[in-house]
Amino acid sequence: MQAGQTWSTQESRKKIAFIGAGQMGGRLARRLLHAGHELIICDQAPPVREAFAAEGAVIAATPAECASADIVVIFVMNGSEALTAALGRSGLLSGIDASAPPLVLIMSTITPDEARQIAAGLAPKGVHTIDAPVTGGPILAEQGRLLILAGGDSTDVDHAQAVLELMGREIIRCGAFGAGLTAKILNNMLGIANMYLMQECYRLGVAYGMAPANVAAILEKGAGQNFWTRDVNETVANMDALSKDPDYFVKMMKACVKDWSCAVVLADKVDIQLPFLSGMMSTVNEVDGQALLSQWRTFVDQHGPTGC
Repeated sequence: MQAGQTWSTQESRKKIAFIGAGQMGGRLARRLLHAGHELIICDQAPPVREAFAAEGAVIAATPAECASADIVVIFVMNGSEALTAALGRSGLLSGIDASAPPLVLIMSTITPDEARQIAAGLAPKGVHTIDAPVTGGPILAEQGRLLILAGGDSTDVDHAQAVLELMGREIIRCGAFGAGLTAKILNNMLGIANMYLMQECYRLGVAYGMAPANVAAILEKGAGQNFWTRDVNETVANMDALSKDPDYFVKMMKACVKDWSCAVVLADKVDIQLPFLSGMMSTVNEVDGQALLSQWRTFVDQHGPTGC
């Protein structure tokens, strides 16, 4: 379905709830709203609630109030928040009518075991759950061009397919429940490292007289090719979106370490050591976040869409 297109039949219109509608979840929720779906938003941030209310979404005070939806998307920051949203006091489970349970999509980046705990807790009320984390950043989220990594029963993924296609350019079916999250964690091991290193790479190149577009073009043809070299204007736009709000930038840095910690959890279960990843985690934990934010903002201000 193309941007701006709406559903032609009432049967196709679904009630979809988002538990968590921040930088990524909020952009995806708006795509579904604009496509004609009925939207429920449950988010702790008053500005998020106010913005979605103004756009016509129903605002839920607790995750339990999302239980009447056909599909519930869990898109919170970490495993603890996801477990609380699903199974905690006033959580989703407490509001579910077992005669009409929703399909639950776990889009947060959490460990597969945390996702299994959520699925097992919801299952007695007849809930089917799939994991469907995404990769691609806020700009691709806004455009509906994310890569979605789905895990779970194929019939359940089929039921979510039309909604997933509004959010992603491609849905990769990774295997059994939890496989999508395993794939996302592997992706973020490299993706986050690339994000931090490319910011330094661009700044160093500029210091030696190279335009960011030239840095990207050279790396794109060599062994340094990665998400941040594919389209320099898109890279700057993503850096802008991620660093525009200082509070969110700090949360993003913490989320990066959290995602890497998920990889450590997976590695520990199979007795694999990850010394380089552990070193990067220590570095990010110790780096001056305000100084890094300043570096990002300076780069964005100097090399916006017309300055690359």
